Amino acid sequence: MFGFLSPEAVKFVDMREALLTFVCARPKKPGTASKVRFVLPGCKTKKVDLNLRIVTTRPSTGAKGHICVGFVIMSEEYLGELEDLLRSYAERPDLGAAARRSPRLPISLKTMGRELPGFSCVTVDISQHGLRLNCHGPMNQGQVVNLVLESDVASVDNMTVRGRVVWCRENREVKGHLVGVEFVDVTPAQADALERYNKSLAGRLRGNVMHRQIADGEITVRPDGAEEEAIIKPPSPAAGGAPPPPNLPGKPPPPPPPQPK
Repeated sequence: MFGFLSPEAVKFVDMREALLTFVCARPKKPGTASKVRFVLPGCKTKKVDLNLRIVTTRPSTGAKGHICVGFVIMSEEYLGELEDLLRSYAERPDLGAAARRSPRLPISLKTMGRELPGFSCVTVDISQHGLRLNCHGPMNQGQVVNLVLESDVASVDNMTVRGRVVWCRENREVKGHLVGVEFVDVTPAQADALERYNKSLAGRLRGNVMHRQIADGEITVRPDGAEEEAIIKPPSPAAGGAPPPPNLPGKPPPPPPPQPK
């Protein structure tokens, strides 16, 4: 009788900190409060109802309905538990390519823009779909910003992108604000530059791990350069490592030298 009072059942796409992405049947207006329900097949908790503040809404190209991003109204200490629950049990839509997101890569790039507090800030990480910024002051949710990212890759020029502020919160560690930005209105040329930069950065991050291992003596590289070969090398006594055992396991010790008569 009162079924019409139930929250709209939606399907889970992704969750990053307090930002929850889901697919719903009807579009939702950004800035409004909304209550949604996630069905949890196979879980003792059959469903979970959440209060959200809608951030963005766009038509879905891979499934019927709309892809929405909402800010979860919940204490931060419970967000990790909620994310585990939704990732493990919540129903998911078949979005095809629309559901695939690129990984976030840590990098500090100087970023400039008229809409930024102090006209400049530094990135925390970047992906092909957005970035996080350390800013000197707060920014308004939904605000559109035009950014210039100073590239540190020789083959990629400085990148000019447009983004929308998805969330903003105080960052007490650096006495500033952490801002999440999603790229919007990306041109093919901008998408190509972002893809090339992210691929280069990902390779560099993998290389940095290997370089550190080489410096620590954990890896040697074949001199012919044909391919890299990982060889675990024990530390030498001169470098502060333990000396090798005098006898191999399973072999008797050498006989003592003959005593002079």
